This record gives sequence, structure tokens and C-alpha cells, in this order.
Amino acid sequence: MSEPSSDDRVTWWNEAYDEGNVPWDVGRPQAELVAVEQTNRIDGRILDVGCGTGVEARYLADAGYEVVGLDFSESAIEVARKRTDSEAVSFVVGDALELSTSDLGSFDTVLDCGMLHTLEGQDRAAYVGELASVLGDGGRAVCLEFGADAPEDWGPTPLSAGEMQRIFDDGWTLDVIEPVPFETQQRPVPGILGIAERTSER
Repeated sequence: MSEPSSDDRVTWWNEAYDEGNVPWDVGRPQAELVAVEQTNRIDGRILDVGCGTGVEARYLADAGYEVVGLDFSESAIEVARKRTDSEAVSFVVGDALELSTSDLGSFDTVLDCGMLHTLEGQDRAAYVGELASVLGDGGRAVCLEFGADAPEDWGPTPLSAGEMQRIFDDGWTLDVIEPVPFETQQRPVPGILGIAERTSER
């Protein structure tokens, strides 16, 4: 079976947001990411990659950060813009696998709430390479994903601790890797939190 094209994936995500079929959007920032911010592990200029309707991005902007939210779903970005009145956050349509060729600039923190677990195989390593392209030494990637014990038939591809360690192996220090809840509209599911720091240029 051939992989779906990029256009097919974009169409699927646009239809999900148009129809309101977004069970990962609980209408408030994920509690685990709020806890990370409140312990000062998020700082500087922030990229919220795969931002969806911008819930976490708006929370961080309200907390005083400059934030850029990026998603390749035009429908999601349209909703995010309509719900935002802060000048501290902007939303752009773009591909997380093409950050190195974007004109977004550099960031101190990249926030990923449920982006990495939508990817599989080589796309995961390619994506982490793209994160590295917009982070300097000392910059952090904060990733909250479905963990190994999450339902496999819900759509995302769960990540184990070993997989998280593998994809952040080259040029990163994985400071935090721990099981945490990932909230959904149905119920919390087993998640995984990874916080990785850039330690060298690739």
C-alpha cells in the first residue's frame, strides 16, 4: 500500500477541523505543558509546531512569551486566528518537515503537543532534524505525545521511551523523559513527556 500524499494528509486534517472531529483539542492547554512552563523549562521565543487551534500558543502568549504557531492545516490556523486577540502570538500555515527552508527565524523553545506522534519511521528523525534547524545550542524541544500504553487504534502512533531516546540521540541531551497523562475529550490516555536540549550542531 502506498503512503498517502502530502495533499491527502492536508485534506484529512482540514476536514477534521472543519467537522470538529478533533478529540485532542480539549479547549484548554494540556496540564502537563502548563506544569512545564510553570517550572521555567520553557523560555524565550517559542514555536508551537502542529499548533492546531492554538490553545497552548495562546496560553504561552498570555504568560508573556512571543509565540509563533505553525500548522499545515489552513482550517486549524483559521480557527486559531479567530480565537486570538494577542499581538504576542502569530499563526502561520506551514509544514513541520520544512522548517529549515522557512523564514520563521530562530527560536529558544519548540513546543510539540501531539505532533511527533502523528509521524512514523524516517519522518520522525527528519522532523527532529527540522526542529534542530530552528534551535540554537541550549534551545529546548518540549514534546508531549501518546505513550507506549496509549490506544493504538485512535490515530496517533504511540512513542516508547526507547523511541524518544533514539530520535533525540544525535546532537541532543534528553533531560526529561517520563510517563504523563495526555488529555483528550474522551479521557486521559497514557502519554510521554520528553524535554530535549540542543547540545551541538549537526
